[in-house]
Amino acid sequence: MLALLKILIKRIQVVGLLICVLILNACSDREKNSSLIFEELNESLERSNKIFEGQIKSSILGIESLTKNPVTFEIGERILKRAETVNSSYSQTIFFVDSLIKLLKSKNYTEEKEIVKKVFQKDNNANILYEKLFKPGREVFKVDEIIKKEFENYEPISNVKFRNSFKDFKKFEQIFFIDKSIPEAIASLLKFKNDLLVSEFEMITFIRNSVAIDAIVYDK
Repeated sequence: MLALLKILIKRIQVVGLLICVLILNACSDREKNSSLIFEELNESLERSNKIFEGQIKSSILGIESLTKNPVTFEIGERILKRAETVNSSYSQTIFFVDSLIKLLKSKNYTEEKEIVKKVFQKDNNANILYEKLFKPGREVFKVDEIIKKEFENYEPISNVKFRNSFKDFKKFEQIFFIDKSIPEAIASLLKFKNDLLVSEFEMITFIRNSVAIDAIVYDK
């Protein structure tokens, strides 16, 4: 299962790159980019996000099961606290991303350019999202040095490369949300949600796989 998920992660990273390319191309020639393309991409991202959400839930339940066994209770409690810290930090931002996706889907697509501009520029949600995307990694790294050492330069959103690409929210806003259709804006949001879920999943998997009980590595 983990091998299949690694393949899925790589495929979604390619999809994310494709989304960015299509969005950038759309800036110069929107007629060449049909909303149908983004709708198809969005469906793929939504399916992959559901897979990661299920795997995260399953992983946390697996760790919780350790706390129900007297032999593994102590170590289970310790790693469950770490996993719950990760889950709580990422869930808050994912909830906000989901709320924006839901808001856009509820709108009338006939005036989509103005709707996207209002949601992200006039209502300041691009700025709020920009700040929230960096928050989960920072929170986890602040309280868990082991995870920080492992993921600080790898986590898709908190890493230096991403920060250097978007040093201020205006550039972030311009690339992903200004003069974009609703499907394009949703594609960006789903891509960010995927980055968050991948980070959360890999951190929780790392926590599980780092635990040894009676010389048996808990990696199922």
